[in-house]
Amino acid sequence: MLAQVAAYDNRTSRLERDANLPKWMVGVVIAIQLGIFWMQGQAVDRLSGIEARLSAIEPGLSSSSAVLETP
Repeated sequence: MLAQVAAYDNRTSRLERDANLPKWMVGVVIAIQLGIFWMQGQAVDRLSGIEARLSAIEPGLSSSSAVLETP
């Protein structure tokens, strides 16, 4: 009876130990995704700043009326 209790305890501790790796991996993936979202936000902010500077240089053009002309 005592051996069965010890075996059960070993099995549960092994399961808890084996579950730590996937938890760690999910945490790393979430951190990477948050970094990617932050970088995308920074890129959008920089592009909007560039657009504002360009509209100040050429006030006749707005972002919605800009048309690419081909020769």
